[in-house]
Amino acid sequence: KDEETVMIKLENICKSYDEKTVLDNIMAEFPDDSITCIMGESGAGKTTLVRIIAGLENADRGTVSGAGVVSFDFQEDRLINDISAADNIMLVLDKNDFGGHDKKTMRKIINENLAEVLKDYHSDKSTGTYSGGMKRRVCLVRAMMKKSDTVILDEPFSGMDEETKILAAEYIKKHRDGRICIVVTHE
Repeated sequence: KDEETVMIKLENICKSYDEKTVLDNIMAEFPDDSITCIMGESGAGKTTLVRIIAGLENADRGTVSGAGVVSFDFQEDRLINDISAADNIMLVLDKNDFGGHDKKTMRKIINENLAEVLKDYHSDKSTGTYSGGMKRRVCLVRAMMKKSDTVILDEPFSGMDEETKILAAEYIKKHRDGRICIVVTHE
């Protein structure tokens, strides 16, 4: 591959916990404007790998270059259940994510995005009333709306039926905006 087309490069990534080796000399390249799925069984090191790419965890050995600013959708929802989906998203976004718009316009844009992935979306409902799959979609919107160079989605489709997974995947493709997107999935 042409060196200029590679944005993220992993070289000899190694990671162990106690005596257990989780990642052993991982080499990978993630080209600009690409969507890559990392697949494998539970415990294979997928989440550890993307946490290293995002800079949330250090490798024991090896280097990661080119990830830039990373927007991360964790396996856990990490939502505040007593507030609305839009309020949860507003907590991590700022005016730079909306081209300097005011809060009223930001909230309108957030609600429009949520309505794309949540059928019968009601902006006043707290996320504590949502099903697991609905919460995953709120987290997906939050990650996709954050301005970044790279988007990492760790198990974004869990708790969703087939129709909803397709809807979520279409949302990712539509709102990726040319960013590198790394999706961790069992499927």
